[in-house]
Amino acid sequence: LAAGQPCEGELVLPDAPGPLDLSGLDLTGRNLAGINFQRVDLRGARFADADLTKAVFVECRLDGASFRGAQMADAGCAAPDAAVDLTGVRGAGLSMSQGRFRELDLSSAEITGGLWADAEVGRLRGSGLVADEWFLTSCRFDEAAELAGASLQKAIWAGCTFHRLDLSGANLTKINADELEV
Repeated sequence: LAAGQPCEGELVLPDAPGPLDLSGLDLTGRNLAGINFQRVDLRGARFADADLTKAVFVECRLDGASFRGAQMADAGCAAPDAAVDLTGVRGAGLSMSQGRFRELDLSSAEITGGLWADAEVGRLRGSGLVADEWFLTSCRFDEAAELAGASLQKAIWAGCTFHRLDLSGANLTKINADELEV
């Protein structure tokens, strides 16, 4: 992986006894556009300011991974039981469908056109989140969704369950919350 050069292709270990171990790897600022991570151990990996446009994370261990400030346009992530830092991420079309996250930090992130379907999140932090056309369907937030001071426009939250939802000081415009349960 050369700095600034695209990293195209897949990291897959078919029939391997366990995931490829890239835990703690520092990929800060790398161009990883289009990469497909499957069954990779990325616990504690650092993707700060990386270009993860159209990157896919499937069955990866992401606990403690940091994506601070990364570009994640049209990226997808479905991780089991992870605490992930997405602070300041820019993600047009970011999909977190069917992910299982113990904790997600979306503070100061910018999401446009993101689709999250059937995701389960323990705690969501989203102070200062800017989301436009953020579609959540059948998602469950088991602890708290802290969206104080967030700016949410044209969002659809259909069939979602929030144990506790904090929208204090949030700017809400054209929110459709059919079958929302708090």
